[in-house]
Amino acid sequence: MRHCVWQCLLRNASGESWAWWWAWAHEIGDVSPDYQDTLIDLHNNRVGRLLGAHLGGTWYVPAPVAALHLCAAAWNRGLLWTRVNGRIVWSDGRRVTAPSPEW
Repeated sequence: MRHCVWQCLLRNASGESWAWWWAWAHEIGDVSPDYQDTLIDLHNNRVGRLLGAHLGGTWYVPAPVAALHLCAAAWNRGLLWTRVNGRIVWSDGRRVTAPSPEW
């Protein structure tokens, strides 16, 4: 969920393309050979950027808190990806049948 929150905040503060480039630079710079982890991160980054377009911090709900709430709601609705027993699954437990790096 941390990738969702990070990209939500970055998208809100700096715009879609800046957040996208930071996400790709982060994933390309990762020396981990774990392809599944990269796919999960790219998907959750994309969800975070989509949510960031709707993020509106106020004096009573700062942007980081709002981003956390939006991403937690995405997790609870099964919109984010995670890994369970070596398989990529939606956050509600459904199996992701064809994970794609298109994000």
